[in-house]
Amino acid sequence: MIELTTQPFVDDFVFLEGPRWHDGKLWVSDMYAGTVYTITPEGDRKAVVKLPKRPSGINFMPDGAVVIVSMGDRKLMQLEADGSTSVYADLSDNLAYDINDCVCAANGNIYVGTFGYDVLPMQTHNRRA
Repeated sequence: MIELTTQPFVDDFVFLEGPRWHDGKLWVSDMYAGTVYTITPEGDRKAVVKLPKRPSGINFMPDGAVVIVSMGDRKLMQLEADGSTSVYADLSDNLAYDINDCVCAANGNIYVGTFGYDVLPMQTHNRRA
């Protein structure tokens, strides 16, 4: 019988969300730390961008652009070559609640999920119980 064990290859995050494998690296959003990271298979991590309104889903567009969900302000933010961001799509007029994960289709359409309720007050309430 083969005995398998696991061990962390990288740590010291707050809450990871939206993992994506792209170009030999794992991309993750540490939503409560407000930072998107890349992680190599060896465990080397690099902060890619800060998004203060809780980053989540990460999209790799057909043209090579990276588009990241900004949950709290209900926007999709495009990562620019210089590390800054620009608004790719502002969904705040159409959605009353935070957006979350997403997926990008081969044609470039992005499909984004929403909680459908105000999740943060619910989390605060549940922690007190």
